[in-house]
Amino acid sequence: MTHKDPLAASLTTLSGKLGHLAQEADSRLLAVGERLGATVDILVGLTQRFEALPHELENDTLHDATDHLGKVAQEVVTTAQALVDEGTALAKLVVLSQQVGGRIAQLQKTVGAIATLAVNGQIEAAHITAKDEDFSAFANEILRLARTAKATTEGYAREHERVAALVRVACETQAGFARAHEATLRSVGQQLEASLQTVDTRRAQAAGAAAEIGRRSKRISDEIGVVVMALQIGDITRQRIEHVGEALDMVAAGMDLDETRARETESWAAALTEGQKAAIAATAGRMQSAQITQAATEFGSEIRRVVASLAQLAEDASAIVRSGNEVYGSTDRTGRSFLEEVRTNLATTDALVRECETARDRVDSAVSSVAASLGDLLVRLGSVRDVEVDMRLVGLNTALKCGRLGPEGRTLSVVAQELRNFANQTVQDADALMSALQEITAAAEAFERDRQNRDANRLAVMERGVMTSLGPLEECGVR
Repeated sequence: MTHKDPLAASLTTLSGKLGHLAQEADSRLLAVGERLGATVDILVGLTQRFEALPHELENDTLHDATDHLGKVAQEVVTTAQALVDEGTALAKLVVLSQQVGGRIAQLQKTVGAIATLAVNGQIEAAHITAKDEDFSAFANEILRLARTAKATTEGYAREHERVAALVRVACETQAGFARAHEATLRSVGQQLEASLQTVDTRRAQAAGAAAEIGRRSKRISDEIGVVVMALQIGDITRQRIEHVGEALDMVAAGMDLDETRARETESWAAALTEGQKAAIAATAGRMQSAQITQAATEFGSEIRRVVASLAQLAEDASAIVRSGNEVYGSTDRTGRSFLEEVRTNLATTDALVRECETARDRVDSAVSSVAASLGDLLVRLGSVRDVEVDMRLVGLNTALKCGRLGPEGRTLSVVAQELRNFANQTVQDADALMSALQEITAAAEAFERDRQNRDANRLAVMERGVMTSLGPLEECGVR
């Protein structure tokens, strides 16, 4: 539209700008109101969720899960202590194995002396000229017994070295696992116990938190209602500005018409001179200026009140978040629930339990082989006694025959006597070895039995406890 009057053009431009500002302010405040209305729905849902959470924490499934969690925590601590006890037991097996090695070495020394004696017997038997007695058979028999005894003890030594290696492997495996995981097991056990205490504490706090959050949500909802009412200032201001714009447009229209056109349109300016129209325009301008100033003042006042209320609403909403974190959040503030933190500890425990099982299987395999080999050595020890009986008989028969030869048989008689002495020494060495073998066998069997009874039950309890606790904790943590 082309205006003839500059003032009319200015008034029309001003009216257009006022209209645009009124629409923008109204639309923005309307959007704020809509978002606040959506906030009410969120708060209602949030309140209902918080009211439900105490029941979640008190249900039987979660109580069972935390009961299993307590057992797992106890068993983890027991496992850590068991590592120390088992390390002591395995160290004892190493010491006993060394003692058995010493006994076998002593027996080998005695058998070595018998072999030397057999050579001396052959030499002395060759010097005897009696035709009615064949002493070479005596010498050969001593040599056979010496070789048998030597073969037996060498077999013993080889088997014992294998057993000693197995004991060392078992001890090193257990010690390695203990070094790597004993501290971790104790730490995890403490963490689980702390988590259990956290569950109990948070469970006790849940009802109070739900009530507090409910009160805050109610207050926020009420305040939102007040804010929404206050936001009606946008519509009121828009209407005022529209009225100002209409008045300015009416003034501009009258100012823009000549006298003939004004009469034809029945305009307010129909019978007025240009001077009168200018005076009326000035008066109308002052009136609309006052109205728009008043509207701006009231709008600013209400908007400041709305902003203050929104700031308080934001603080109350933040307080709800803080309250939720205090009761349900994790200690590391990662945005997870404390139950997910507990679940993480359980997952760590489960991994440790599986490593325990692997290490236990290796140790148990080694100790089982040790027990079986020791049992075999005990059985085979009887062969040494058989050799000892034969040596006694050979020595006794030879001594009787040498006695009939007089001085010629005296040296060989000494050899026969030495043979009987070594037979006695062999018995003593074999008895000492038997005692050592029985002691280490009993220790190995006791270790194996205790491990089977204790570990099987303990690890089974932990496995069941972990698996029973994981699911409910995860599901409730997500909710």
